[in-house]
Amino acid sequence: MFLVVLLLLAVKKFIKICKYNKNGILIDSAKNNEIYNNYVSHNSNNGLVISSVAFNNKIYNNQIYSNFDNGILINGSPKNSPLNNQIYGNICFTNENGIKISGASNTIISNNQFINNSLFGFFCTNAPGTKLILNTLKKNLYGVQFKYSPDFICSKNNIFSNIQYNGRSPEGGGPSTYANNWWGSTVWDIFKTKFEGTPPYSIFTNWRLFGEFNITQNADTKELPRVIGLTATTNGPQIQLKWNKVPNPDGDFVRYFIYRSTNSGFTNLSRANVIAQISPIDVTNYIDSPPSPGYWYYWITALDDPAPPTGSVYTNESWYSAYASAYIAPILSIIANNTNLYYTNINLNWTTASQESYISNNGNLNCKIIGQINDFTNYIYGIAWEVTNSASLEKDQVRVEIKTVNGSIPNWYSIINSNEEFVVSNNLPVGGVVRLFIRVTTPPQTSSKGPYKSRIKLRAVEP
Repeated sequence: MFLVVLLLLAVKKFIKICKYNKNGILIDSAKNNEIYNNYVSHNSNNGLVISSVAFNNKIYNNQIYSNFDNGILINGSPKNSPLNNQIYGNICFTNENGIKISGASNTIISNNQFINNSLFGFFCTNAPGTKLILNTLKKNLYGVQFKYSPDFICSKNNIFSNIQYNGRSPEGGGPSTYANNWWGSTVWDIFKTKFEGTPPYSIFTNWRLFGEFNITQNADTKELPRVIGLTATTNGPQIQLKWNKVPNPDGDFVRYFIYRSTNSGFTNLSRANVIAQISPIDVTNYIDSPPSPGYWYYWITALDDPAPPTGSVYTNESWYSAYASAYIAPILSIIANNTNLYYTNINLNWTTASQESYISNNGNLNCKIIGQINDFTNYIYGIAWEVTNSASLEKDQVRVEIKTVNGSIPNWYSIINSNEEFVVSNNLPVGGVVRLFIRVTTPPQTSSKGPYKSRIKLRAVEP
């Protein structure tokens, strides 16, 4: 059966099968028609054609497949341009192109599936105002391409798993919207490999978080508001996160996801970076124990209640919050003659006797090691000393001297003043070791006094 609709008004056509023709259905210069619930296949040119000045036609709920050229062709010229046609709820598969639009204006394509076509799932050229919204385009050779079509909108589509590329940068035309689609991955490095040419970053953001859109008509695809006010505060080996509660006017917002990474870029985040799901939504804080020292970066997203057909999969997810970061100091192992120097008192003569020690970084990050002179009773990291058997010798007349090998102090360095901070090693890599020599001396006028007792303490900071 071959159907031609010419100059007809307000006609509804429910056919059953259109196949083995040149074109299965041709709508030429007709308006206000509805073509629905048809099987259109195995035609030598196109499955369904809208041409000339056809306008305000609705094509929906058809299965259009195995046609030699295009599943759907909307074709016009500068003087005869199809206008304001709607294509929705159709399945177009195993054609050359799922749908091709050329020389038409303001066409709306929504809630369709373009799958397994041998060339393009969707191809559009010289078609201003085209709107491609809430469609699935997958397993085609190429996913989607726009050329010379100003003011087009390509948004909320599932464009993934196409063979050569999922999309390519628009060519020519004016302002357009090409964002918030689901490209099969939230990882920028993966996305780039499936996008022909050098994609502008704006195409990638704001992409779909997280998973396919439900393209069923009237499905909930409303974007949730971003989480704001995220802060991260270090508390020993833990990091406390706090954020503002997200408004919930629709009542379907049910939980937060917390993402964590070792760098500040969100472009390579994936579900593997989710460390916690927080529910109920009144909870706006979380304590994290990172697996290793260093800087840690966090993002929060909001998710709504999963809806059919996805069931338990949370796919309506807000865009990432601004990140917050906090730093966990690396752990040092300080070894001196098999004795931990944090609490070791070393007895030295006042002259030239010295103690050789080793500082090794057994943590997970490079670190800087700093020493400091403090009062003996002040329990902070540093170097402190006290004098014994010397009633007439003042503490500030005692000199602590230090030098390192493979460190920052190649020669003896005198430490006389309290609270004087000095660098033992500028950058001690993981597994690195610094040899440390410490001695206690006194000025010449008090050379008869001794021995002296010294306590060594050190701290590590970021390089």
